[in-house]
Amino acid sequence: MQLLIKVLVIIFIFSFWTLSSQKIDSPISKDSLPIKQKEKSSQVMTNKLKDSLLKVNLNKKIIENGGAIGFFFYSLSSKLDSLLNVRDSLSLVQKRLRIIAPKPVKKIEDVTIQDYRIFYFDGSQEFVDTTLNIKKEYSFNYLRKDYFELLPLHNTAQGFNKLGYDFNNEKLKPQMGARAKHFGYMEKEDFPYFEVPTALTELFFKTTLEQGQLLDALITVNTSPRFNFSIAHKGLRSLGNYVSSMTNGTHFRMGTMYTSRDYRYNQRIHFVAQRLDNQINGGLDSLNVYFYEKAIEDFDYDGFLDRSRLFTNEEADNRLKGKRYFIDHNYAVIMEKSDTLKNYERKKILTIGHTLNHETKEFAYIDTSPKRFFGDYLWPFIDDRSKFRVVENDLCALFRDEKIGLVKFGFSHTLWDYVLKTKLYDLQKDNEEIDDPIENKTLKKNQLAIFLNWQKILKGYEISASSYNSIKKDFATQKFDININKTWNQKWFVKARINFHSVAPNFNFQIHMSDFINHNWDNLELENQVYKTFGLNFGNLSWFNLDFNFQRLNNYSYFKVSPLEDGQNILEESNISDQLQIYPFQFEGEIDYLKIRLFQQLSIGKFSLYNTIQYQKVKQINDQEDSFNVLNVPEFITRNTIVFSTEMFKKALYLQTGLNFQFFSKYYADRYSGLIGEFASQNDRKIGEYPRLDFFINAKVQQTRIYFKFEHFNSPETGYNYYSAPFNPYKDSVIRFGLVWNFFQ
Repeated sequence: MQLLIKVLVIIFIFSFWTLSSQKIDSPISKDSLPIKQKEKSSQVMTNKLKDSLLKVNLNKKIIENGGAIGFFFYSLSSKLDSLLNVRDSLSLVQKRLRIIAPKPVKKIEDVTIQDYRIFYFDGSQEFVDTTLNIKKEYSFNYLRKDYFELLPLHNTAQGFNKLGYDFNNEKLKPQMGARAKHFGYMEKEDFPYFEVPTALTELFFKTTLEQGQLLDALITVNTSPRFNFSIAHKGLRSLGNYVSSMTNGTHFRMGTMYTSRDYRYNQRIHFVAQRLDNQINGGLDSLNVYFYEKAIEDFDYDGFLDRSRLFTNEEADNRLKGKRYFIDHNYAVIMEKSDTLKNYERKKILTIGHTLNHETKEFAYIDTSPKRFFGDYLWPFIDDRSKFRVVENDLCALFRDEKIGLVKFGFSHTLWDYVLKTKLYDLQKDNEEIDDPIENKTLKKNQLAIFLNWQKILKGYEISASSYNSIKKDFATQKFDININKTWNQKWFVKARINFHSVAPNFNFQIHMSDFINHNWDNLELENQVYKTFGLNFGNLSWFNLDFNFQRLNNYSYFKVSPLEDGQNILEESNISDQLQIYPFQFEGEIDYLKIRLFQQLSIGKFSLYNTIQYQKVKQINDQEDSFNVLNVPEFITRNTIVFSTEMFKKALYLQTGLNFQFFSKYYADRYSGLIGEFASQNDRKIGEYPRLDFFINAKVQQTRIYFKFEHFNSPETGYNYYSAPFNPYKDSVIRFGLVWNFFQ
């Protein structure tokens, strides 16, 4: 009996305590709720009040009908509901925190050079490299690329003749033209986006030829882990050694990369403004070709070693300038489901993206006192201009799955606007007295296409395939390629690729307008060029690299050096350097182009030997009797470099010094026309078979690389018959100095 009384007393006390602890507004204290729960709307609070009043009324009924024991169990149930509500609230808070949780930021002492990352349009990425090696030596130049297949004209940024071709990397769509001016033009694929833990500054400096320098400065900083800003400017001026050969240019670029707080939205934006001005001299005339080659030998006179005494064919200017506004952004619609992973750790399953590229270009040729080097002209002041505008819009969806791989599907719309006009057109267009004024030429086209990309790693093989197909027939593009890569032991690798590409010729082939009479054409009936390529690459990262390429070309479009008068088959040899007219052609047969390149390196102690040898063979297949060689390349190209490397001053300085040898066999090199900014095929004059020797001393101190080079120092010993294009001499011996300096703040 006493035990029963004690139990009833305990139940009564507990029930009284439970009743006194009930709140009308909510079973959970406001103080226990998250901050965002306190900020709910008035309607939600009203609903809560109604629910609480119902619970109080229910409590009264339970007390009246069930007594203390019933109320005890009801109170216990209410407490459990309250605890569940708290748990759900905490779960929502944790989920929200996982969504917006930032990536962990490394401490400054844990940051390495690999944390300074660079991203590109095609999805590839790399990190800032401050090492000093042979690749850095090969790429320390205006383009900051290896010149192995390029033969630069004598002055910096004046142009490059080609020693080899890679049609596998041809532009997807038809371009403006003036391709000889585009070697240093930064395309959207070349623009770098950065992610850096600290501010990064890079200074690139190199001397040029006579009264000038090349400077490229870059600053990039992450204002937060999710937003990066970069700004850079590249300036160039070089007088050159020959008459009318000065170059100057400017390349301003600015970009940002942003990721939203929940890591679903990504955005990359850049703006580029570029200009490259060149004086055009047309090469040496026939008399000064003789003085250049034979003056010392025949007359024992070295006065023409001052190259400014040699007369050239022209004194004109051409200019390429352009602006580009670019945005690439995407949003992850579906992400991997997980109750533990943070958003930046979750895989993106379905992403939609959009890319906009708006670019304008202008190419101009200006000659205030024209000669007849390009033929007869209509007006004594030449000002030929071509303006080009392209607007590209891509809309895509990207799907990722472990079994299927990565699939990208989308639509692409392209708008081209090409306008040509001359000085005579500008003078006549507003003159009402002229009955039949010259009209400017315009070409407006647009195209819609579908593209599909696929990537998958299957049994250790990286497989990728892509397809691009235009819907309209006019200015259509079709492209299909497959790539298969395999790596063993992080050293051995093999790569295979197959590519089919059909694309319309560049606009320069289609239409042109000039005050030079023989440089006007309208060839809209040209067929699409077709490239079929197969490549195989095999090697060892620390030993050798063998690259095999077979390329078949159909309807190959090219410019050909043509006679100035109708019916004339070939120019007289004595005057061939004094006149230049080119005209677009399309080869009606097939061209087979074989290229095999071997790169091999060998190191013994502090000495290293680097050899690059390339063999090329071109075969033309057609039914025509014309034996004109359309695609011209040297049969052999070789580059051999011996390097001595060591550390000095208690490893405070790393020294690299050596000798570089370059050679290519004779071939019919293309001739340069500054009037349209293109190289043209010719079968009249060969260049080549002259060795080029460079001596260099490079050093690295902390993050600074210093370069000193004596270029082509053997030129006085080989005779003055070295050219980079017919009648355009290669540079004489010259001492160059430069540096690359990285600052990590």
